[in-house]
Amino acid sequence: MHAAIAAVIFAATLFAIVVHPRGISEAWAAAAGALLMLVTATVTPVSALEAVASEWNLFLFFLGLMLTAAVADMAGFFDWAADLAVVAAGGSGRRLLFNVLVVGTLITTFLSNDATAVILTPVVYAIVSRLRLAVMPYLFAVAFIA
Repeated sequence: MHAAIAAVIFAATLFAIVVHPRGISEAWAAAAGALLMLVTATVTPVSALEAVASEWNLFLFFLGLMLTAAVADMAGFFDWAADLAVVAAGGSGRRLLFNVLVVGTLITTFLSNDATAVILTPVVYAIVSRLRLAVMPYLFAVAFIA
């Protein structure tokens, strides 16, 4: 029974993260999912704390990565990088896709695949939105390279 409840909570949480019903942010959706797991006793508070304690370095890595991405976004880095990529592509969608793959490979090589997804996704989204291109092929390229 707990597995079925956990599966429903997990699916609902993912849905809320992707769809943003009523403007709910990803963070609130994830927090609500975690709280529901605790309230329904699908996960005990002790096991939740043990999971966090055993993976503290992973949580700190993602926290640092997200903070870095947020600061870069506030500083205009993603818009600047998008402008640079558009100029480097010279109006060619294929060259732009190639550039996305090259930059993604470099980020993955020197940082991590998680960093590639967090850093490159907003840049690529800004580019393709600005150029009114199909978003999915470029985001699939980011996901593939990450």
